Amino acid sequence: GKAPKLIFSKQLNSTGIWVSYHPFQDDGGGSGHAGYLHLSENQAYSALSSIWNNTAPTSTVFSVGSAGNVNANTDTYVHYCWSEIEGYSKFGAYTGNGETGDDGVFIFTGFRPRIAFFKRANGTSGWTVVDSETYPRNTRDGPERIEWDTSAASVTGSSATREMDLLSNGIKI
Repeated sequence: GKAPKLIFSKQLNSTGIWVSYHPFQDDGGGSGHAGYLHLSENQAYSALSSIWNNTAPTSTVFSVGSAGNVNANTDTYVHYCWSEIEGYSKFGAYTGNGETGDDGVFIFTGFRPRIAFFKRANGTSGWTVVDSETYPRNTRDGPERIEWDTSAASVTGSSATREMDLLSNGIKI
């Protein structure tokens, strides 16, 4: 009964890339409905309306354009769609401020996150996945995390450059 805020899509019968949808605003002020982020590569947000047809999803349908990553003739696809559920899931974007400690960015979720995915949209970097079940404690350098890209390596909090704390009501960067 809700429109998806996050979609991961993959062509199943080919070696195409995973693409993701999120309705954030890009640096040019354009709609996130016109672009995508790679899930399996560490590239920046790409404005390409042929992925999501430059159309926001509704509670019953989402659109795909003519790009082969989501709609090649005779190919098969899987699409994982998530919507926000109060107290359970939250999707958003933030702008970093380069500060640490009390001056860092706070992301309000309204609950303690179980798992968090981060991806820099305006530059190259892999996805960061923080799993509070596997790593339940915040440490001096933030929780341990996984860098999720083409080589998928586990990274410990002491070597993390994305220090954060998982709190009872959100995430402190």
